[in-house]
Amino acid sequence: MVAILFPIAWAAVAKKREWKTGTLVAIEVTETANATGLLIWHRYICTVTDGALNYVAQYKEPLKAIVKDPVRFVIEGDNLIILDADGKERAATLWKRERASQ
Repeated sequence: MVAILFPIAWAAVAKKREWKTGTLVAIEVTETANATGLLIWHRYICTVTDGALNYVAQYKEPLKAIVKDPVRFVIEGDNLIILDADGKERAATLWKRERASQ
């Protein structure tokens, strides 16, 4: 009985987010190498727009989303959280907000 109620109780406690629908405008991949040329890491700079503002954040792992397709996202404090194609929430620190071109 407890095993059945626990998932229901957990869902009730989970934070409700007010998701927006926007567009994944761009993904830029940056690379950093050490002095010998050995690749150290990749970063994925993602831009999402809601039509009024563009939001830019840097992710350590690639998103499972297609550029120019709709995405669901939310801004919480200084974080951009994107719901990628497999339903996973992906959070990163927001780098900038800028007016979208009209």
